[in-house]
Amino acid sequence: MLIGEQSAVGELWESLMGRVDPPREDRPGQPVYVSSEPLEPGETALRAATLDDLPLLVPACAAAHELELGVDPLRRDADGFRWRTRAQVEEGRSWIWEADGVILFKAEASAWTPSAIQLQQVWTDPEARGKGHAAAGLRDLLRLLLERVPHVCLFVRADNDVAIGLYETVGMTHALDYRSVLL
Repeated sequence: MLIGEQSAVGELWESLMGRVDPPREDRPGQPVYVSSEPLEPGETALRAATLDDLPLLVPACAAAHELELGVDPLRRDADGFRWRTRAQVEEGRSWIWEADGVILFKAEASAWTPSAIQLQQVWTDPEARGKGHAAAGLRDLLRLLLERVPHVCLFVRADNDVAIGLYETVGMTHALDYRSVLL
C-alpha cells in the first residue's frame, strides 16, 4: 500500500508500474483534514478505551476496516487484527463513547508525533448514526488531543460525503489531498 501526498505517491507509483502487480484500487484525491484550534465541547462520555472494551471494539474496528479497505480483517488475520486492536488500547491510542453496549463514537490514532496525531477508523454504530453522536464525539476527541499536540489530522475517501460533512461540520480544514494505491 502506498499512501501520501497525491503528487509524491503519483511519482512513486509511476516508477513502480510494470514492476509490481496492478493495484487492487487506486484512490486519488483523498482529502486530508486538519484541526489546530480547540473546538466547542461535545459534552460526551468519551474516554480512553480499556481492555474491557475489546468485545465491542474488535468488531467495530473490523467493520470500519472493511468499509475503508474492502477487506474483512477478521477473515484475513483474526489473531493479528485482535492483537493490533489490543495494542492500540494498551498504548492509549483508542477512544470510545458507548452507551448500553452501543458505540456512539470511536476512533484510533494511527500515528502520533510531538507535532501531530493522525486519526483513523472514526466510526459510529449504524444503529446510532444520524443523531449527532459522531460530531459530538469528534469535537471532544479533538479537544482532548489538541491539549497534547498542535495539530490533529485524518484523511478520508473522496466519495465518503457523510464523513467529509462531519469533518467540515466540526470545523476541520481541508489541507491537502492524499492518494492511496492499494496493492
